[in-house]
Amino acid sequence: MSIILSVVNNMSDEDKARLGRSGTKINTDGSHLVTITEAYEIDSQRFCLTVEDVEGKTANWTGFFKQKVTKDDKGVVKSGEYSVNGVKTFLDTEGAEYDNLRTLGQIKNLWKVVGNDEAKFGDGIKAGTVTFAKAGVKAVENWGGLIGKQFTAVTSFLITLDQDGKRAWRNQDLNMDSLFTAAGLSQAEADAGKTEAVAINAAVAQAKANPSIEYKNRNNKICIQELNLVKGAGKAPVVETATKLDEEPF
Repeated sequence: MSIILSVVNNMSDEDKARLGRSGTKINTDGSHLVTITEAYEIDSQRFCLTVEDVEGKTANWTGFFKQKVTKDDKGVVKSGEYSVNGVKTFLDTEGAEYDNLRTLGQIKNLWKVVGNDEAKFGDGIKAGTVTFAKAGVKAVENWGGLIGKQFTAVTSFLITLDQDGKRAWRNQDLNMDSLFTAAGLSQAEADAGKTEAVAINAAVAQAKANPSIEYKNRNNKICIQELNLVKGAGKAPVVETATKLDEEPF
């Protein structure tokens, strides 16, 4: 029997579909019509989202539920009223946790932009599990009301440093502050009954003009060099850029 057919026949349908692709991750900046394949809360700490474009390439986003009180540039604790489990609470201790309202707002906007009823926010949440190669089985809260829904995502280049510290990778950063309907309309445009997408043009232009480096490695020389290539400040590679699979968050 042909060795090629033997290998292909033993593959899962998902792996067969990936054959011939240059990579499994979305690797171009700009707008992408995507379908939500995973959306879940895990460890009561974060929300994990995976989307897939029409070619089956994916992008991921993780939103964290908590932030911590910090100090200002003079070393003074930024005391004041913060949201703690939805209740306004006065905090004056460095490191005290409070709700990350930006993340919660982004998830709420996602819920609406895919066409769900805002009044039924969160409908369809069910307990489930996700299996990770390193961490094993983890309990999650699956957002069933988002799975299978489409929207138009906007991504920009995000340069990350490999674990070996010797090379940089070009990934795509999913902008959760610029979400558009499957037709490319902003929520404001959709609410106004408009049919021509205009706002997305500015979002795409901004994304293309602002590639970045992951915060923790923003001063790394290898990452800076790769960022300059993306910006066109150096000689860009002729071949398609390689993208590295995201590491598991454990």
